[in-house]
Amino acid sequence: MTQKTYLPDDHSLNDEGAAYDDALHLIGLELSMPVSQSLRLRGSTQWAYGGNVGSFAEGLFGVVYESDYKLLDRIGLSAGYDVGVSGGGDMDVDDGFIHQAQLGLIVQLNESLSLAFMGGKMMSFGGAFKADLLQLQLNWDRTSLVQ
Repeated sequence: MTQKTYLPDDHSLNDEGAAYDDALHLIGLELSMPVSQSLRLRGSTQWAYGGNVGSFAEGLFGVVYESDYKLLDRIGLSAGYDVGVSGGGDMDVDDGFIHQAQLGLIVQLNESLSLAFMGGKMMSFGGAFKADLLQLQLNWDRTSLVQ
């Protein structure tokens, strides 16, 4: 489960030519599949619930790298890149194609649960919408139950 916040840059304007709220809030889900020990493919969807952007939603597909190195045996680093489609509400995302890059920390809570804290950049491919992003994510690794 994800909680994502976009902090739009000062030059991004919505479909009506007005400035966005200071923060746009989205909630969503992500599924991932391991490709190797450190590499995962992922797909996610998020829906706006705050920030006065109406019924905005996005769907993303990408890749995430999780470092094998763990600080204190439970805190790791991650880096990800996603591309996808978005639309709805008053968001001006050009033709709807978006991409984002993230760096973050993953804190292992127990064998199957972890929290991820990520930050990065999101923008539409045409450049109409640009924002910093912050994301908090609760991860459940079901493979630990099937051993």
